[in-house]
Amino acid sequence: MTVYTINEVDIDSDLLSDKKYRLTNYFVVGITALIWLFVTLIWAIVGFLLWVPLLARSTLLMCAAIPLEACTNKKGYTDQAERALTSTIGIYPKGFLIVTRSIFNKVPGSGDWELGSDWGLMARELLVAGIFWMILRSLITGEPVSEESFVPIVGR
Repeated sequence: MTVYTINEVDIDSDLLSDKKYRLTNYFVVGITALIWLFVTLIWAIVGFLLWVPLLARSTLLMCAAIPLEACTNKKGYTDQAERALTSTIGIYPKGFLIVTRSIFNKVPGSGDWELGSDWGLMARELLVAGIFWMILRSLITGEPVSEESFVPIVGR
């Protein structure tokens, strides 16, 4: 008999594989899969809406760093821009890995959150993403950004 400790609760392997709990185990696996699917779909939408403006900003930074380094003969502009672009490219796929790891990981995480400092960063990125999408919408439709631009977001 093997004993597993999950969240300070000891569960023996015989109990998990017992035939009388098979339906319950299938139910738990099914619910877990539905939760994973829901969270993954949310990340696919929200993550994409945040990732595209970050990617555009990092790409513009890289495009500006190349002539800046070429004209000034100073090293480091493209190195920093390259790190930012590489990091930004990996954010969206990394989000899917985090969702999967968080839901299917058997070992709990550290639980150390720094919401105070991270919340400000997220608020700024949400604001920048909102402005980015409004400007992009204005460029595509040819309509200037006005009060009506906010109606789909906040309602009437």
